[in-house]
Amino acid sequence: MVGITVQTASGRRYTLQCRHQQEVAGLKHQIEHATGLPGEKLKLVHKGKTVDQDYVALSESDVVLVMVTRGPTPVHPAHDEDDEDVAVEPEETKVRLPANASNIERKLLLRLRHDWHLPEYVLMVVFAVHLQTWLIFVAWLASIPIAHAMSIGPLYILGSLILVIFRNLGKRQPGEASAYSIFNDFQELPGQLNAGRLDEQLRHGHM
Repeated sequence: MVGITVQTASGRRYTLQCRHQQEVAGLKHQIEHATGLPGEKLKLVHKGKTVDQDYVALSESDVVLVMVTRGPTPVHPAHDEDDEDVAVEPEETKVRLPANASNIERKLLLRLRHDWHLPEYVLMVVFAVHLQTWLIFVAWLASIPIAHAMSIGPLYILGSLILVIFRNLGKRQPGEASAYSIFNDFQELPGQLNAGRLDEQLRHGHM
């Protein structure tokens, strides 16, 4: 017998004793008895993949995710041999990846949610940023000790800030004013607050 953890969609966890080669129908019956969820509507996810066989191989401390399906469980098309390692994202979760998400992103979501147990709002923040942006940010952090060792730490930080500003300037349409007056021949933008206008408002009691 092995001890496993069953986790529902609401985050509740239950400990069950099962066989190493456990019959799925029997496992669902145990889950129904422990959680009160209808066994015939349960969908099980083990190690990132939907349990769709009659038996499942379990090990000590394994985590099995449990969800209640609202309708018939969709039949996933058979994968080629090269797609055997593709992770299946659990359904009825708050954070959903787009259809064109890479397999790396899907596996990362499963690991962060089920192995690290990160809250959904943290996952929303993590996956709101593109994976390439995260990789650039990690590379930037890794370069800080190198810049510090070369005694150019402040210059590295300042140069990074300037680069971020220029990367986010975007593309202007012909005749469109920039948000930075330096790119508009130092002409003020409509409604821009400057020292002269502030002094005028103070003199006329408009502040």
